[in-house]
Amino acid sequence: MLSRLLLIFQILWLGIPSVSAIEIRIATYNVLTGIGNTGANGREELEAVIARINPDVLALQEVTGNDLKGPLNQLAERMDYRFVFAPVTALDTGSRVVILSKFPFSENSSKSIISPPGANDMTRAAAAVIVDVPGTENDPTIVTAHLKCCFDQDDPFRRAVEMLRIRKFLEEQGLDKDDNIFVLGDFNLLGNDIVFESLPPGLPQSYRLGNDIEYDVKYFADPTNYFTSLALVNPGFRQQDGVTTDTYRGSNTILDYILVSNSIARRTPATEVYNSALDTSNSGLSKEGNPLPRGTSDKASDHYPVFGDFELDEGLQLDLTIAQSILDESSPASLVTVTLAEPATSPVQVSLESNDPSEATITQKILTIPANSTQATTSLQPRNDKVNDGDQTIEIIASAAGFIGSVASVKIRNNDSSFYSFLDPTTPIIEDFEGFEGNQSLA
Repeated sequence: MLSRLLLIFQILWLGIPSVSAIEIRIATYNVLTGIGNTGANGREELEAVIARINPDVLALQEVTGNDLKGPLNQLAERMDYRFVFAPVTALDTGSRVVILSKFPFSENSSKSIISPPGANDMTRAAAAVIVDVPGTENDPTIVTAHLKCCFDQDDPFRRAVEMLRIRKFLEEQGLDKDDNIFVLGDFNLLGNDIVFESLPPGLPQSYRLGNDIEYDVKYFADPTNYFTSLALVNPGFRQQDGVTTDTYRGSNTILDYILVSNSIARRTPATEVYNSALDTSNSGLSKEGNPLPRGTSDKASDHYPVFGDFELDEGLQLDLTIAQSILDESSPASLVTVTLAEPATSPVQVSLESNDPSEATITQKILTIPANSTQATTSLQPRNDKVNDGDQTIEIIASAAGFIGSVASVKIRNNDSSFYSFLDPTTPIIEDFEGFEGNQSLA
C-alpha cells in the first residue's frame, strides 16, 4: 500500500514517469448493524480489520442513522478517509450504504440510486461516485449496494429490480465495457434463478414498481448476469488459504461481491476475502502492520471484507480465446489459446486462472510463449462437481508481467440431477462423489 501511494506521489510531484500502471485498492464490508460509538462492542475490531487491509476506497453496508450523527465521521477521521458519501432518500430505511475514500470524488459525481418518481421499489438507496485518482485520467465509477435479503417469495424479485436500477443508472451515465466500473456490496443473491411474469405475493403495501420496469423480470444468483450490456466480470475472491470463498461467517455462502468491467479484469486484479483467523499462516495480499488475533474478524462483523488491488491504466495486450463458449460438465477438454499482438523478443510467461475451479480447471496454469512467437495453448477441463447447482458462467483470466490481461467467459452446463431414479429395486446405485469438493454450497 505504501509503495502505491509513493508511486503516485512521484508521478505528481517529482515528475517521474510512471513505470507501472496506477493501482487502487477497493474493499466492500458489511459492518453488522452499524459502526457504533467508540468503545461499543466490535468497534475496535472493526477499525483493526479496516486498518489491516487499508483500502483506498471502502464501501460499507448496514451503516445506521445513528452512525451518520457522529460515529461515521469519527471512523473516517481515524482511518484517514477525507471523502465520504452517504446516499439520502425520503424512502430509505435506517440501514444505509456509504463510500469512504482517501482520494476526492469528481465534481458532481456523487449520486443516490433510488426509485424514480411515483415508484417505491428500492429497499435501500445505492451510492455511486467517480473517484479522482491521482496520476491517471481513467478514474473509476464505483457503485455500492445492499440488496434486499432473505428467502420470502418477494425477496428475489426485489433484488432483481434493485440490480436493474443499478444497471440502468450506469447505462444512463454513458458508460460501457471499456470504462473502469466497479459494482460492489452485499448482494444477498440467495436461491436459484427465477423468472417473474408479474408481481409476486408478499410485497409490502407501500411497494410500487416503476413503470420503466418491464416483464419478464429475471432473478439471477450470478450477479454478472444483470450486467451483460456492460460486460461486468466477477474476478473471484478467496480467503488467504486460496480455497475458502465464504464472505458470510460460518455459512459457506457468498453474499459480498466486487464486480469489475472487462477493462479492469483484463489487467489481472489481485483479490482476497480477509479473515483474521487465516492471517498468520497465509500471506494473501499485502497488508499494513502485524497479523491480527484470530478472532478479530468474528468480533468485528458477521461478514468478511472483500477487497482487491486493481490497475486503472493500459499496457500491452494479451488475447485469450477458448474454443467452445458452452461446455457440459462431462464435456472433453476445450482448447485454450493465448496470443500476443506481435512477437516478443524474449519468452513471455502467462498465468492462467479459473475463477471457479470447482466448475472447470486449467490443465497448465503457466504457459511460456517462446521468443519470436505469438501463441501458446493449453486446455480447459470441465468438472462434474456432483452438485445440482444449475448452469454456471465462469471466467478464465490470463495475465503476464507488462501486459494487459485478458478474460474469457465459458458457460458450464449442469449435468447433475436433483434426484436418483430407482428403476430396478434389486440393483444398487453407487455414488463415488468423484469431483465433489466437500466444501461446496448446496444452495
